[in-house]
Amino acid sequence: MKYMMGIVQIALISLSLIFAGCSLTFSKDNRENIYSELFGNNGNYFDYELFEDMLNHKFLKPESRKYFYIFVKKVGGSCSNENRCVVPISSTICVSNNAIITIEDNHFKVKSFMDGC
Repeated sequence: MKYMMGIVQIALISLSLIFAGCSLTFSKDNRENIYSELFGNNGNYFDYELFEDMLNHKFLKPESRKYFYIFVKKVGGSCSNENRCVVPISSTICVSNNAIITIEDNHFKVKSFMDGC
């Protein structure tokens, strides 16, 4: 009987390890790679035009506008007024690349802006 319990325990432990291994092996979140490939070219270029298109797609409706301001804060940006915001794209010790976002004629316009010391 003890022998049978030992075999059952080993079988249960083995199954647990197999399922744990499967969940680790087959669980992958590829969103960061997708965003990186869509918005950048090997980290050397940010597609401001695509960013503008995405903002207009997601936040164009007036009822969505409050979510735009929440988005800007979540990504570390700020707004000087309701029609002009700055979102940091990348930075090094002395240089930062930013997206200047303005709202003109109820559409988002995005321009790149480099700032340095």
